[in-house]
Amino acid sequence: MIKEVCVESFSEALAAEKRGADRIELCDNLYLGGTTPSYGTIKMAMEKLTIPAFPIIRPRGGNFHYSKEEIEIMKEDIKVCKSLGAKGVVLGVLTTDNKVDFETLKELVDLASPMEVTFHKAVDELENPVEVIDRFVEIGVKNGKSTKHNLQIGVCGEHGGDPKSIEFFEGQKLDYVSCSPFRVPTAILAAAQSYLKLKK
Repeated sequence: MIKEVCVESFSEALAAEKRGADRIELCDNLYLGGTTPSYGTIKMAMEKLTIPAFPIIRPRGGNFHYSKEEIEIMKEDIKVCKSLGAKGVVLGVLTTDNKVDFETLKELVDLASPMEVTFHKAVDELENPVEVIDRFVEIGVKNGKSTKHNLQIGVCGEHGGDPKSIEFFEGQKLDYVSCSPFRVPTAILAAAQSYLKLKK
């Protein structure tokens, strides 16, 4: 299991690594839910950390519906992360009615390749995140995280990295888990178990 810690500075990332973190979600402005860290912060993390650091690609706080200009900013930040050697990035895009903006998401995932893409807490705005998993797989999203739905979606090592394999937090093996100890509500767990049975 990968232990991931969300931080908002290089010094916090370094401290998390020393305390045993396996991966960093690198942010700025966590009081806004996290925004893209500076070029210098990303560069220093890539150079000094011995564990992977995934920068968040989020041009501002607030909702997850972005203007055309903000999408272009996100694309430029993805290019920066790729040029600096990041192994992955964390992002999420929604429509005005809080559905996943799959068209824009695919553009961002394609641009990010071969970096891994994690779909962040924008998934919390969805009524049922389980419904989008197949589309995430098709597009190439490797991981997803939710705090509202208490759900972790990831690539399971026991399946040799097959992105179609997913596991949920309660008592089951995960490829990674973020630092908050979640409990899965019965309804979500039941939906997750049903999905896993269908995928076998």
